[in-house]
Amino acid sequence: QKELKDLIEPWGVKLKARLKNIYDRVRTDQLYRRYAYNFPMYYKVRESMDTVLENIEFLEKMRKENKPQFDLSRYDLVVSEFFQKVSLLTIYSKKKMDLNVIMPILQNMGIYVLDQFTARIGSKKKRGIIGYIQTFRIRDNNGKKIKEEKYKKVVCELLEAVFDGKTEDDRLNKLALVA
Repeated sequence: QKELKDLIEPWGVKLKARLKNIYDRVRTDQLYRRYAYNFPMYYKVRESMDTVLENIEFLEKMRKENKPQFDLSRYDLVVSEFFQKVSLLTIYSKKKMDLNVIMPILQNMGIYVLDQFTARIGSKKKRGIIGYIQTFRIRDNNGKKIKEEKYKKVVCELLEAVFDGKTEDDRLNKLALVA
């Protein structure tokens, strides 16, 4: 019966319930108003509510710090041929990053990109664009899955340093996945 309820319960109701489990009433209402109607339908169908909540946290951090945020995580879609064979690199930004900009940076880090998925959060017309979630399925240059627990911190910090202009974008960045 619970499984049936989960299948037929509207996405917005699920979101509000999960936000209530984490935040006080004021913050829940604030986040619900900001995000409930701003995620595109293709995103709502594709992503788990756990992923949605994680993405909201990163989008909020992006808004607060006014700079891109980065995350390296497991790819856990069991029905995919890529399950346990790739990692996910997610970039949260106010403006969509062109692939011509991000791809050389990732290549210089020794990251091989299999594909990329972009979700625009918000509308150009109604409430304005909150930001973009760009998710990359990645491996290292040797075709091996990146060990997220080992490299998450260094990969995310290196990307942040490159985008903040605190370090060069060059081939020496490949050393990050060797350490």
